[in-house]
Order: sequence, then C-alpha cells, then structure tokens
Amino acid sequence: MTTARAASAPLSRRAVLARSAAVGLGTSFALSACSHDPSSGDSSDTTVDVESLPDVVVVNHPLWIDDGTEKSFEEATGINLRYEEYVDADAYLDDTAAALTSDSPPADLVVLPDAVAARAVRDQLLPARPDALARELVPAFAQAAFDPGRRITLPWQGWIVGLCFDGARIDSAPTSLRTTLERRYAGRVSFPADPRLSLGALLLADGASPEEVAGAGADELRPAMRQMTSLVQRGHFVSLSDTAFAEDLVSGQALLAGGAAPRVYAMEFRRPRLRAIIAADGALLDGGSVFVTAPDPERLGRARAFLDTVISPEGKAQIARIMTSIPPVPGGIEALGDVAPILAARPTIGVRDAGWARTASPPVVTDEITADYAALVGQVA
Repeated sequence: MTTARAASAPLSRRAVLARSAAVGLGTSFALSACSHDPSSGDSSDTTVDVESLPDVVVVNHPLWIDDGTEKSFEEATGINLRYEEYVDADAYLDDTAAALTSDSPPADLVVLPDAVAARAVRDQLLPARPDALARELVPAFAQAAFDPGRRITLPWQGWIVGLCFDGARIDSAPTSLRTTLERRYAGRVSFPADPRLSLGALLLADGASPEEVAGAGADELRPAMRQMTSLVQRGHFVSLSDTAFAEDLVSGQALLAGGAAPRVYAMEFRRPRLRAIIAADGALLDGGSVFVTAPDPERLGRARAFLDTVISPEGKAQIARIMTSIPPVPGGIEALGDVAPILAARPTIGVRDAGWARTASPPVVTDEITADYAALVGQVA
C-alpha cells in the first residue's frame, strides 16, 4: 500500500498514528476490516510488487484499515490500495470538493461522517454515482434523511445514539428519552454536540415518529431549538459533547445522557452497569457514509473491488466485531460467528431486536440552526 503524504488534508497512516499517539486517541477507533494472521506462515512467497499494480485511492477517517487488510486486498485483486486519512472531515471536504468532482479526482472512494456527508449531499459537493452503489442493504440503512433512498451514498458503518445511564447510580432504569428532560436531573444530563442528534432526540421525546424525525424541516426544528435553548439557560446540561458524555457517566457528573452506544460499551470495564438502550420513544441511527468519486469505468471497477472486499457480510462483521457498529448488509450479523449472540443482545447490534423499528435517521439541519446550536455548546463548555 502506498501512503505518500498529500499536500492537502489527507495524511498517511504513519502520520496519523504519530498524531494520535501524541493526543492519546483511544483504541475504539481502530479497525481491521479483514483479518490477517502474520503467524500463519512466511509471507515472503506472496509479496506483491505494489509499484506494478493499478491504484485504488480510498480516503477515510483515521485508523480504519490495517496492514492485513491492505495485503489481503492487494493479493486477492491485484490492485494497489492507496489509503489516505484526514484529521478533520469538514476541512477535508472544503479543501478537496472541487478536485473530487474534476475529471481527475485525487480519490476513488471517500468516507465521511454522516453529519459531513449530509452537507456534501445538500450542497452537491460530491458526484452522484448511484449505479456504482446498487446493492442490498439492511432496511434501516436504506433510507437516510440526508440521502433518501441512498441515491448518492452507501452506508459504511452505523450505531445507535440512544438513552445512556449507569444502572448503579439510578434507582429505576429509565425507559424514555423524556426522562432526560425532567427537572430532578437538572445539571446531571449530557446531550450530543451535534444538533442533528440533540434536536432529533428532543423530537422523539416529544412523541414524533421516526419518519417524522427524519423528515423534520426548519419549521419542526425551530421549536426543538427553542426548547434546547431554554434547557441550556436553566443549566440543565453538564455537557454538550459527542464524546465526553461517556466520561461524565463514569465519573457520576452525568446521570443520564443521549449518546453513541459504542462509547458506552468501551467504558463498561470501568462501570459494569453502564447501559445504552433504544428507549420506548426511540433512538437515532448515526454513522458514516461512502461516496464514489471514481470518474471512469476503469477506476470505478477498482473502487467496486474494494467495496466488495469490505462491504461484504464478512468485512462488515469484522467492523462490527471491533467497533460494535451495525453491519449494514444482509448476512453481516450472521457472519459475526461466535460473538453474534453476545452482540445481538445489544441494541446497537441487534438488528432483529424489537426496538429496531423505533430508530430514526437524524434530521437535516440548516446552517443557521447549526450556528445557533454551536453557540449553545459554547455556553455549556
């Protein structure tokens, strides 16, 4: 795999690893999409001369593809994987959107968090190549508020943003998102810094259906924004953060939170009764999505080969195994093998769970709401 450092936002894996070590990024962001056992024998007999292979260029957020995946892919397909990583998805999109829509884009596949993918779709910043994305999906992933019918993107991973709490610190386990709004918990609640997720949770707590949440426009989001503003002004939240909520639950600063389930599971070794559930009034389904930017049939064929490797039941099961995310393709759960019964018991994985129908795609928010919400986050910080 070639990982020459780009002049713009993407970094080689080595640079990202060095940076992540410096800032102490957790291992929850590590991924091996296809395992490779270095002890299985001498690999010298199967060494691939990558310089002679055609390239497929994949851009993703840090620490997703390991050397085993790279080598397995190159040996199986005869394609050299050039894997680049960005640190800031918004900055990467801003810096490279024009180049990615040119006749010679610098990447064939681009993975973005859904919050950033929504902006790319809304502002038509990246090309739409639906013919390259035709494949069967788990129904919950087939629709996204920012990309109805998945006409432009393909789901890369997913997780539940649900009701989180520490059962050891609460007398009775909550079952409704409305509980997070009760005055008795004032100052002990954490909500996401992402307005799509916080406002979506407020809509669910107010009785909106998943379909209504996904389809919510400015008229529906403004009342939720006013409610959020009032809660912040009353000091209801200890934090508005997509990450710190888990630490707040562990420390006891927060008793309830709306947050991404995998972050809670990563903390279970510290607080065994931490829970993330699909509440009776619902939960949100967040994740990341991939854009196909390959401009011609030859490059598109190589991009498809990579997608077929990692967006297969086995590839996505490996993602789920490490990330406790949801395989978005049929058969992904079954491919988890021995750990499937364990993971299926968790709402973030259990796609056959009775609560699955209560998950909603987060609403699309306007730039104005995003800016106003950022101001609220600043008040709580």
